[in-house]
Amino acid sequence: MSVDKERSMCFYWEARVDGLQQRTETVTQMTEHYVNRDDFLVYRYVEFYGKQKKFGPAADSSANERPIFVCILYCV
Repeated sequence: MSVDKERSMCFYWEARVDGLQQRTETVTQMTEHYVNRDDFLVYRYVEFYGKQKKFGPAADSSANERPIFVCILYCV
C-alpha cells in the first residue's frame, strides 16, 4: 500500500475498540472520524511534512515514516 494517492476507508465502528468510522488519506494529510468513544473524540486531522527524498540503500526501516506537521483533535 502506498500513500501516493488519495484513499478513503470505511469501518464497522461497532466492531472496533477505538470506534473508528472513516479514514481518508492523501499524500499530505489524514482525517479520521470516530463514533461513541469514552473520551468523546469525534474527529482527528493530521497534516504531514512533504516527502523527503533519501539517498542510499532502500532497506532502511524508516523509509515509510511521515513526520507530523499539524495534529488537530476535536472532542464534543
